[in-house]
Amino acid sequence: QETAQHLQTGLLAGIRAFDTAPTYENENEVGQALRQSSVENPFLIIKVPKKATRAKEARREVAASLRRLGRTKADLVLLHWPCDLIEADTLGSVWRELEGMVAEGYAAALGVSNFSVGALRMLLPLCRKMYPVVNQIERHCLNPQWNLVDYCTNHGILLQAHTHLGSGASRLLGHPLICDIAKSLSLQVPEMLLRWNLSHGVSIVRKCSSKHRQE
Repeated sequence: QETAQHLQTGLLAGIRAFDTAPTYENENEVGQALRQSSVENPFLIIKVPKKATRAKEARREVAASLRRLGRTKADLVLLHWPCDLIEADTLGSVWRELEGMVAEGYAAALGVSNFSVGALRMLLPLCRKMYPVVNQIERHCLNPQWNLVDYCTNHGILLQAHTHLGSGASRLLGHPLICDIAKSLSLQVPEMLLRWNLSHGVSIVRKCSSKHRQE
């Protein structure tokens, strides 16, 4: 119920990229807010849910997301999770279907989410026309995933951190060493944790409902 309001304040604050997924159950509201905005063509990330393990299902999910969002094209389409695709042995066929949708104009680029090094090693040989440009993962000081950072860097894949505040967990936000470092830098702990990822060349996808924090 609050999605449209938060998007409107975010747009006014200068936010121009939005990350969506069917499992968030708010694509209709996101689309409504974007249509009511005067901002033209904000960057839009959509995701293929893990339940779509066949090529036709993936195509159907992308089309449905675009319809709910009121868009004819996404800037970036991500495979949300690798596990079910690997188990069904359909990772290659689904990826090639998405490559076809890029060629048809439904997406500008493809990426993945929550893919480990092992999952990427399975995917990359199956790519015919394009590699994933982004891998969106949970990453913070207590879950740095250095092997994945190195692998993605070496293969030209941009890492994007989600849950970089640990979902607000006290073990991260209240960690004594983290708090001491932030204090020494005259930063709030969330500010420092955000900069920690950015300093490694890892981009950020933020979940934020506060107008003040959006600004």
